[in-house]
Amino acid sequence: MAEPQLLDDGPRKPVLSVDSVTKTFQPHGRRSKPVHALNRISMDIAPREWLGIVGESGSGKSTLARIIARLEVPTTGTVSLDGVDVTSWPGGRMAFARRVQFMYQNSLAAMNPRLTVGQIISEPMRLHRLTSSSTEQEARVVALLDDVNLKASLIAKRPRQLSGGQCQRVALARALALEPDVLLLDEPTSALDVSVQAQIIALLGDIQRDRGLTIVVISHDLALVSQTCHRVAVLHRGDLVELGETAQVIEHPEAPYTRTLLDAVPRIATLAESV
Repeated sequence: MAEPQLLDDGPRKPVLSVDSVTKTFQPHGRRSKPVHALNRISMDIAPREWLGIVGESGSGKSTLARIIARLEVPTTGTVSLDGVDVTSWPGGRMAFARRVQFMYQNSLAAMNPRLTVGQIISEPMRLHRLTSSSTEQEARVVALLDDVNLKASLIAKRPRQLSGGQCQRVALARALALEPDVLLLDEPTSALDVSVQAQIIALLGDIQRDRGLTIVVISHDLALVSQTCHRVAVLHRGDLVELGETAQVIEHPEAPYTRTLLDAVPRIATLAESV
């Protein structure tokens, strides 16, 4: 894949800041105990950075991504975009969506099955009034399909007529339609076979390089993160147990839980043990 765009030298103001974020869910029923999904999570994410957030199921990684994307509200703490609390972002949720886009793990389920590919990709442009005519809108859809290596002939297809890899590319094209600065990807390759996973990773690398995007990858797969991300954050039962440069975390993990994750990936575990 194309290498992620290198970060600029020198100090950089974070594009995203997570400050002491907690999230507690209260299940239904008087005797049900609260579920503490996140415990005082803090991190900064630099412009044009790839950050991987990893952990097993229930670690809180998807909850954190949804809070960053304004799909959930933290119980306490704040998330800021360019220094502004996202819950009070000027222009509200619509304006915020222009800057930050979230891609769901199941791209097929996230699409309206009644809409065509062309309608799915153009819907954000229509809602945000980014094009002035249907001709301009269609041309933009064709360009976005080309950006994700899909043919214009798919415009009239519906989601269930597509392969898993094609669905993921359409979801990416839809996210790119608003020309965001940040992409949040929840398990972007988990539902794909190995060969298609490699294609999607390479495509993301090209797009990140060409557009200078900040990308946050939510994954249980340290192997994927090791191929793509500048830094990795490791969550365990709602706690941030490790955060650092990807190579450093993989080669010299400090948290016992990180070692457990590494041991589950033989290729990476071997690398770590050889250092």
